[in-house]
Amino acid sequence: MKNPLFIKIILFSTIVLIAGNSLADSFSNELSPSPPMAGPYAAQNVSALKKGVFLFGISSKTVAWFRRVEPKKSPSIRNIARSFSRYGGFRSAKHIGGGIIAAERGGNNTAKLKRAIKIAGYAAPNYIRRSFAPVPNDTFARFGFQWALAKEKSLFGFAKVDAGVLGAWDITKGDPNLVVAVADTGTDPKHPDLAPNLWVNSAEIAGDGIDNDQNGYIDDVFGYNFVGKKGDIKDDNFHGSHVAGIIAAKEGNNRGIAGVAPGVKIVTLKVLDAQGAGEDAGIIESINYIIALKEKRGVNIRALNLSLGGPDDSDALKAALNKAGKAGILVVAAAGNNGGNNDDSPIYPANYSLSLSNVISVAANNEQGRLAYFSNYGKNSVDFAAPGTMIFSSIPGGWSFPFDGTSMAAPHVSAIAALVLSFKPKLLPAQVRDILRQSSASYQQEGMVGKLAVPGVVNAAKALQISAAQ
Repeated sequence: MKNPLFIKIILFSTIVLIAGNSLADSFSNELSPSPPMAGPYAAQNVSALKKGVFLFGISSKTVAWFRRVEPKKSPSIRNIARSFSRYGGFRSAKHIGGGIIAAERGGNNTAKLKRAIKIAGYAAPNYIRRSFAPVPNDTFARFGFQWALAKEKSLFGFAKVDAGVLGAWDITKGDPNLVVAVADTGTDPKHPDLAPNLWVNSAEIAGDGIDNDQNGYIDDVFGYNFVGKKGDIKDDNFHGSHVAGIIAAKEGNNRGIAGVAPGVKIVTLKVLDAQGAGEDAGIIESINYIIALKEKRGVNIRALNLSLGGPDDSDALKAALNKAGKAGILVVAAAGNNGGNNDDSPIYPANYSLSLSNVISVAANNEQGRLAYFSNYGKNSVDFAAPGTMIFSSIPGGWSFPFDGTSMAAPHVSAIAALVLSFKPKLLPAQVRDILRQSSASYQQEGMVGKLAVPGVVNAAKALQISAAQ
């Protein structure tokens, strides 16, 4: 959502992450190949490492190194983490999923840092990502104000373009067994529009303080709080509840709003704090969490909404998103709200749409079909637009309220993707992305030409029509 300060970077000085590929045959399926070491954090540039927090990518040479220094031990993640901690000069190390190890700095030993870099695949700071803060509009929420669902049903008589949602509902409102992950500030589990459509972990007993399903997360009934390291996913901001409501708020309950895909479920990943900021470490861990739910538990998670971002490129975050794609999870990211050109000044994770086929970057349009004044754009880097002005949705306390932002546009796309996947569940993330791009091409807007890869507005009804032929 919109915030002129969203590009501010905060580097914490106590966490180092180690991300990897095949550490050993026993856990090779959990890891993806690390890219080659390059850029400003290559092995020769140790001075940067002494000043900040970094993510290290474990490569095959890390395993070879471990076998030399610990010839009598098996190269498990736990053993490699312990050795990396000891030989790299870190206080402690914890595996956070996907072959990624969070390690706490233990000193300023340059020689040990050099060793750590040389045996790693890449190095990147543990950046902070932020929600794109909204511009509030003080109009009372009613269904008729949801112009994005269908302009002819809207009280906004001047609305000229919508997202074709009501037309799509003639085919599906979403499969109740399909789950969309929302990585944000949390959700309000007692909100009457959200509570019915929150995914529930049936293998976990709420509030007993026990990891009943033995997945490493205690009381993860609705998801998990990766900021507070607990099962309480309550929204202490408002952003996450608003995003979740756009996707799957209960429809037909005579109150609040209706989500774009009111038949699907939401799994909550609280990765941002009360100020709307969160570390890459938590975001990456949350991605590995949903991949594990999907692959080990059979939870049908098909999309991940990321209405957050920052200007910093991270090989570790990119690797996690790539792994999500291989697990069949589409990633929808907000393009940002400073009115900038993402081709020239990238925003991540949105700009990973240039290199990962499972990532979509979304701009915001207004009721007139124009690019919103605050929306970032990019002829190459931003895929298309979705409604993002005066968007009514849920906020904590049982209320509904309107906000503007690409953070509101992205969940429209996540929800439409969920409708497509409910209708055609065998589609791959790259195929869904292509279908949504085609639907946008059918609703091109003159003012978007030269600003977006597909200069149009996504349309749910058209997307379902296109997917019918797949």
